[in-house]
Amino acid sequence: MIQLRAHHILCLQGFQNKGYDSKFVKNFSEVHKSLFNDPHQKVQINNNLDSLCAACPHASNHQCVKDKTAQRRMLKRDRNTLKVLNLINLQVMTFSQLIDLSRNTFKKFSKLNEICFDCEWQNSCLFYKKHSC
Repeated sequence: MIQLRAHHILCLQGFQNKGYDSKFVKNFSEVHKSLFNDPHQKVQINNNLDSLCAACPHASNHQCVKDKTAQRRMLKRDRNTLKVLNLINLQVMTFSQLIDLSRNTFKKFSKLNEICFDCEWQNSCLFYKKHSC
């Protein structure tokens, strides 16, 4: 079963083959392809490192160490995503259910911006761009 940080539900929908390094992009692309090719597979939502973080150069000791506030920011994004989507940590759903839920919930940009306002990827994220119009 694929593990996903809550806010990565959004990231997967806006992914543009960009990332921290080639290993990270390759892993993200593989997870992305797997989920979108088989959206009925089960996914467990969490608020910690996940299948996407597995190849991240900033993942260490079960947390994001990109900078001194990164872990706190990621946890806040995850908690906000869980709250807005009315999900609980470690909940299991199909990927298609998560996509439908997020697309219906984030029709209002203000809700999305509560989570993504300080994300370094928002300029290249298709999901963010689509909902900011």
